[in-house]
Amino acid sequence: MDLTSAYSDKLKSYQRNYIFINTGREDVPALIILKDQMETAAPNIKKYWQVNTLNKPVFEQNNTIKLNSSRDSIYAYTHINFVYPTLADLDKKIHSKADAHNIFGFQVTPPDSNLFESHGHRVVLSPKNAQQKDKFLSVFQMTNSPQPMTNIVHSKVGNFEQLELLDVVVLVND
Repeated sequence: MDLTSAYSDKLKSYQRNYIFINTGREDVPALIILKDQMETAAPNIKKYWQVNTLNKPVFEQNNTIKLNSSRDSIYAYTHINFVYPTLADLDKKIHSKADAHNIFGFQVTPPDSNLFESHGHRVVLSPKNAQQKDKFLSVFQMTNSPQPMTNIVHSKVGNFEQLELLDVVVLVND
């Protein structure tokens, strides 16, 4: 999907691939594969990857961000595994409380402070090294386990990214 027109002329190109997989499994009922490819007008223009969540996320080992939510005694987790770039190659910040509503210096007031969404968190990632082109490839594992349920095997096959996870092989156009 070409998202370039949604941004200013600072962004020359923004392509997003989004794949949802209903696994039919109870332990990992869903997977999302997200690939973002961005090219800016100049290398010094920072690119940001962001996800919002109700509960405070955790940066874990193995290039994973853990999101969690619960209702009564039911817990759900989303493990976001970064195939690339690695978390070590990214500046990472969790914005919470009033800071979660500050968008690059513009403070926004939530419409209803009684809603859970008004007290959420924003995870913002940005490459440490300035480049004109950046790519993000991530896999979201939805599960009821506090640990990721599957390993991800990544390889290049011609003009495709190949991901092997659970009993699925996915090819994503490069």
